[in-house]
Amino acid sequence: MEKSAVFSLLFELAGLCTLPDDASPLLPKYRVIGDSMAEIQQLVNDVDDLFSGTSVDLRNGTWNVPLAIFLDGLPEHERTARAQTLLDADAPRVREIVYESGAVDRVAELVEAARRRVHSAFSTIGGGPYLALMLGWLDGFVAQYYFPPTLRVAVDIDAADPEELSTEDGALLTELLSERTWVGKRAHPAGEQAPRGA
Repeated sequence: MEKSAVFSLLFELAGLCTLPDDASPLLPKYRVIGDSMAEIQQLVNDVDDLFSGTSVDLRNGTWNVPLAIFLDGLPEHERTARAQTLLDADAPRVREIVYESGAVDRVAELVEAARRRVHSAFSTIGGGPYLALMLGWLDGFVAQYYFPPTLRVAVDIDAADPEELSTEDGALLTELLSERTWVGKRAHPAGEQAPRGA
């Protein structure tokens, strides 16, 4: 089973276990959340692998999402030749080609669309400060790669009170909120990469 598919199963199981029988119409929302979280995990993993020092995908010749998006953006008659160029080039050159093509920006747009689906699906489910904690974690996760705009669709994460949570979870929410303040001061449109190591 694909590792990212675990997210989808976990959220569907959460819905089955926690929803009362009369709330079954909400179950599809859990599927949307799970599928979107799985998509985010896969996309972020692919970008992370491609730009890591030792890319397993490049070493194994795996066509991950950024590479596929790069090729898909080319005219059909150029794809075979450019695919061979990628196969023949060393890893730093492949990264440069893919990044300069705008494929990484396109991946960020896909991640952002999935993040918005998660926020929107939760708007009909609710969840209070624990929901703020989860969505704050999600926003921090994608902020490794681009600066996500603030969403207040399901819950106002920035207004959540850490004291309403357990001691451990409250400390985590406090940390997430301080990171959101830092990211908010440097907000950029979705698709612009967050600086590595900043």
